[in-house]
Amino acid sequence: GGVSVASVACGAEHSCVISTEGALFSFGANKRGQLGIGSIENSAIPQRVVVLRKENTIRLASCGTQHTLIVTDEGGLYSCGAQDQGVLGQGSRGDADGVDLRGDCLKPTLVQNFGPTKNPVALASAGGAHNLVLTRAGQLFSFGAGSWGRDNPLWLSPQTMLARCGTRYAGRCYGSARQLGAPPPWHPQSRLRRRRRRA
Repeated sequence: GGVSVASVACGAEHSCVISTEGALFSFGANKRGQLGIGSIENSAIPQRVVVLRKENTIRLASCGTQHTLIVTDEGGLYSCGAQDQGVLGQGSRGDADGVDLRGDCLKPTLVQNFGPTKNPVALASAGGAHNLVLTRAGQLFSFGAGSWGRDNPLWLSPQTMLARCGTRYAGRCYGSARQLGAPPPWHPQSRLRRRRRRA
């Protein structure tokens, strides 16, 4: 039988699919390793992506222009694809123009600032050359290109954009992130959670 789909994420030239069992598949253009399959070969059909440990359950994927962000059920954040301008959050040994000399990342790699015991991630949104990450504690992080007001200056590893948001203001953090969408069901600001309480 086929795989039951829970969610789909689409980038400029590649896409990701998460199954109802938490498995991640990717397909499309792959010239910078954005599919996370360990090569730069394009794929016309979905390929299974192994994120560090096979037992990891994937909660969310977000596709940028030539990179991908992956959030696990435990709150870990992984990135793969183009290393340009610090968009993967892995730091940089690049030049002044943001060109990373290490080469692109062909497999999902853990972003060290986040994890089950340190800043577990609730949501992540990949842009063309920058990203926004919201933790379960309500902190908003940004990294990547800093031009055109995205963030300033060029951030090669995640930096806190705003002061910590308490539960009262966490909904505003989601709103100011815009691309991140509504709070997840577990969050105090979630409409779904409030409905369940009334029921």
